[in-house]
Amino acid sequence: MRQTDIVARTGGEEFVVVMQHSNQAECAKRIDALRQQFNETPILLDGETVTVSFSAGVAGLDESDENLDSLLNVADRRLYKAKDQGRNQVVSSSD
Repeated sequence: MRQTDIVARTGGEEFVVVMQHSNQAECAKRIDALRQQFNETPILLDGETVTVSFSAGVAGLDESDENLDSLLNVADRRLYKAKDQGRNQVVSSSD
């Protein structure tokens, strides 16, 4: 992540990344690159090698500038869409 990005844990295994001065396409590209890095980096855990993957939903302020809760709801719906579509991917549109 960039020094200007804000990363916060919002739940057990859920995180929010705020990327200032970036459009939604840039954010999706950066998050997908991070997802690929996670997936390609083996981790030694209790003597076994494991890989980590994650799914992400991306939302931009231009879509929902009502308040933070509505923006997070859009991102959350997209996260669950990514999970429903097979996991280990980034969804950044409602299509």
